Amino acid sequence: IQSHPDVTESGVIDLVIVPGVGFDKRCARLGHGKGYYDCFLSKLLPSVKTIGVALNEQLVDEVPMDEHDRFLDYLFTPSNVYERS
Repeated sequence: IQSHPDVTESGVIDLVIVPGVGFDKRCARLGHGKGYYDCFLSKLLPSVKTIGVALNEQLVDEVPMDEHDRFLDYLFTPSNVYERS
């Protein structure tokens, strides 16, 4: 079995488009509760940009955040673009 380097630490990833069930204007996201993307995102270099893409119906007032949750850098909806402040 050939070993491959961990691409999350390689610097070859510049951008990650992150799915979600719900989002808020702070660029918080609600996933499916398994923590897969939060774990993956925590391994990335700080320079990697993260973007959520959502329908207007997926935008909620506030997504509850835990310690391990990570805010996205940007959220794109059909009517607006939100940037993490």
